Amino acid sequence: IEAAHKKVAEAFSKEYAFTIPAYQRPYAWEKTQAEELLADLKDAMAQDSAAGGFYFLGSIVLVKAHGSPASRVVDGQQRLTTLTILFSVIRDLTADAEKKAQRERYIKQVANEDEGIPEALRLQLRQKDQGFFEKHIQTRGATAQLPSLDGLTDAKARIVENAKLIRDRLEAMGEERRAELLRFLLQNCYLVVVEVPSDTAAR
Repeated sequence: IEAAHKKVAEAFSKEYAFTIPAYQRPYAWEKTQAEELLADLKDAMAQDSAAGGFYFLGSIVLVKAHGSPASRVVDGQQRLTTLTILFSVIRDLTADAEKKAQRERYIKQVANEDEGIPEALRLQLRQKDQGFFEKHIQTRGATAQLPSLDGLTDAKARIVENAKLIRDRLEAMGEERRAELLRFLLQNCYLVVVEVPSDTAAR
């Protein structure tokens, strides 16, 4: 079993390809939890913050073989999904096309034939939710036209509610402040990543 502090930028990189196994419960964070995450990040960013300019996002537990990016998420789905929504909203609110493309890489691994790296989404939810998540969150521009909540239940409703909340809050911040938030999140926020070799070891 390996455990290490990782910057968020390191977790959302080619080192990890997160998948949520079918046996996991669905995404369940309510708006209050998404709001709390944003408030905590803003507080930690403040120059006089007691956090000293850093923020700890908790731990995630992965079933992962050494040297392979494939990572089954045993614990940490809620945080990883909410961070992916946050990255997607920031990307979609970015006016500059070059920066928008740069920021896409926290949501999607860009293919690199020379290095043998295929295009791949950084996070795949449970199979029954992934198509919806990709269409309405991970696809570039999707968070600008979020669907109505009518008829949505469970994970799909939580995804849309939290995306709408995060988009409202981030739109109000302005481009420069959003860029500061993104830099802080990537460089100054940490996860403890626990890697185990099998599902049995994770229990």
